[in-house]
Amino acid sequence: MKSVLEMLGELMACRAITSEVANVNSAVAVMRKYAEEAGLFVSEEDFDGRKALYVSTEPGKVADYLLNAHLDVVVAPDDSMFVPRVEGDKIYGRGVHDDQGQAICALRVMANLRGKASVGTIFSTDEEHGGHTTGGMVARGYVGRKVGLVLDGPSCSIAIAQKGIITLHLKAYGTAGHSSVPWCFDNALDKLIDGYLKFRAVWPTVTAEDSWQNTMQATVARAGDPRSSNQIPDEAEMTLNIRYVNEEDYDVILAQAKELTGLEVKASAHKCRPVYTDEKDPMIQRLMAEIGREYPDRKIGTSKMHGATDARHMMGIGIPIGIIGLPGDGAHARDEWMSISGFEKYERLLTRYCAEC
Repeated sequence: MKSVLEMLGELMACRAITSEVANVNSAVAVMRKYAEEAGLFVSEEDFDGRKALYVSTEPGKVADYLLNAHLDVVVAPDDSMFVPRVEGDKIYGRGVHDDQGQAICALRVMANLRGKASVGTIFSTDEEHGGHTTGGMVARGYVGRKVGLVLDGPSCSIAIAQKGIITLHLKAYGTAGHSSVPWCFDNALDKLIDGYLKFRAVWPTVTAEDSWQNTMQATVARAGDPRSSNQIPDEAEMTLNIRYVNEEDYDVILAQAKELTGLEVKASAHKCRPVYTDEKDPMIQRLMAEIGREYPDRKIGTSKMHGATDARHMMGIGIPIGIIGLPGDGAHARDEWMSISGFEKYERLLTRYCAEC
């Protein structure tokens, strides 16, 4: 098998930006080639022209250990980021940490365990836009028996929870007219603002020290026509991004929004569920021990994530789900990097972990 740097270089050269489906499919072809050269079993699925890949150490759709990593990346400020750059123990470039470096690690773990253990990996291709290919792969029967590990999270820690996401759309209607005689018309923008402020008032103030709570942020607003600053708008809309901790909160939040705002309220059809796994689960505890073997001077524990990963689509499998990541930083930033020595340690520890029957 090629070196990690060579593999990264070929994969990054695909420029697999999520929205550029042909480029993402090229990244799938690269990973498929690596998998077949390693003698692994490969299945490719199509989702309206977007490919997703499943690779395993044995035939079939079910493995004891189910890994997940995504091949798509976010945009980069310039093309130089799609060429890996080595400085000391770090490899820099778009996707080296989020998440193509993690994908290569998963592939190399399976190559190490071919014929020795039951390991499969879903390589999704739209995680940055919601991860629906992972959801689709799970729905088509690609699941695990013992544990699911999403390689897209913290290093030297295991994230056992992540918040769910609700994308909520508020819309107000009124009557358009000249702004000099507001008593003659009905300002939709005023109604939208008034309704939003009533809804916002019931949300707690969240601090960094006490952040594991539901949160709500207004992210998009549209009303009126910038070419006519003296026209009262007859429609106004706003998008809210809500992060919630418990599954049962979903219906409560929607009901509150409708009752308090008095506006038209619609939730996005794509529901992102919260994730939670018991940190005392034996599979989680054993993984912590393996990480501790590679990092004996660090305290290895569990954590919770405010952001979302493809773990959101794996909760229904009925196995413990852990979210981990290779040492690195700068996801989505200009200085994205991955540790070379950290990669080697995680390849070793995951190989040991998945080898145990």
